[in-house]
Amino acid sequence: MATTLEPVVEARRVLSDINNNLEAQKAAKSFQAVTFEELFEQQVLAIEGGGTDLRPSQKDKVARLDEDMKKLVARLKDTPENEFEQPSDMDVNTPADLVEDDEELG
Repeated sequence: MATTLEPVVEARRVLSDINNNLEAQKAAKSFQAVTFEELFEQQVLAIEGGGTDLRPSQKDKVARLDEDMKKLVARLKDTPENEFEQPSDMDVNTPADLVEDDEELG
C-alpha cells in the first residue's frame, strides 16, 4: 500500500544522492589539484616568513615569545625579595594539618 509521501521521499533520496555524488567529485578534483610540494612550500612559508605585524609567521611568534619571556625573567630578577608576597597558612599548598584523612571523606 503506497502512501502519498513515497514519491516525495524517493525524490529527496535521488536528489540527495546526486548532490553527494557532485560534492564527492568536487572534493576529488580539489585533492588532485594540490601537490605535496605545494603543501610543503605553504608550510615552510607559514613557519619562516611572509608574516606581517598583524599575522606574524610562526618563527616571528616564537621569537616574540622568547623576547617577552627574557624581559619577564630579567624584571623578576631585579625585583627585591621583600616585594613578593610571603606564604600564609592558607597558601595554595594547603598545610597537611588541614587536610582530612581519606577515611573521614569516604
